[in-house]
Amino acid sequence: MSWFENERERDQQREWVKKRAKQKRHNNRKALSNLIERYNLEDRARWLNPGAVCIDEKFYYYCQKKIAKVKGVDKQYQMRGVQHFYDIFIKEDEGVGK
Repeated sequence: MSWFENERERDQQREWVKKRAKQKRHNNRKALSNLIERYNLEDRARWLNPGAVCIDEKFYYYCQKKIAKVKGVDKQYQMRGVQHFYDIFIKEDEGVGK
């Protein structure tokens, strides 16, 4: 195998990794968008950028890193996914007011 073939394989692998990362980011954003529609949170949600959303001006969710934050608290919470974020923060918060 020549030096050129190794370079070409490495470049192909890098392109595949970039494409896969982009697809994962898109899937995370799409999952969050679907959750907002499913639970009728459109009026409560505000997109900060394509990968972050603020709900009730209190809860922040960052799609790419799957991190949630609560306004006024310095701690970040690692989430398993969008549904986990909903169950822990949004669902719990709705139950408190009832």
